[in-house]
Amino acid sequence: MRCPSCGANVDSAYCGYCGTKMPIERVETQSINGDHVVINNYYYQQPSSGEAQAPSSRSMGPETAAYVNVNVSYPNVSGKSRLVALLLCLFLGIFGAHRFYVGRYLLGVLYFFTIGLFGIGYFVDLILILAGRMKDRYGLYVANWN
Repeated sequence: MRCPSCGANVDSAYCGYCGTKMPIERVETQSINGDHVVINNYYYQQPSSGEAQAPSSRSMGPETAAYVNVNVSYPNVSGKSRLVALLLCLFLGIFGAHRFYVGRYLLGVLYFFTIGLFGIGYFVDLILILAGRMKDRYGLYVANWN
């Protein structure tokens, strides 16, 4: 499915690049232990034969979706890896390599010519990356460690 805002390929509830919530294409009702539960067909994954079946939705209430393997994608999270950004910042941070990686090219050039904003910007960016508060060029947080 393509994002209606930026055109990127998306396979979750939110676009990984711009954070736009994706429209639901079709909804179907499925019977789980005799109860009818509405499942978003686009995000639903059928449990394998070795996995336990979902409990009754009468006993679980609205949080039943957590037991039927629904994939959740968080908005405002970049597709860039925080681990890569951290390693680039540690070893090449005074040259702005981590800023180039997340797409902030003008800041990367500024870091390159000012030796990491005289070391202060390098230190601040190290803390931002460790805290998961560094943003990429689209304003999305670089928060995933993968």
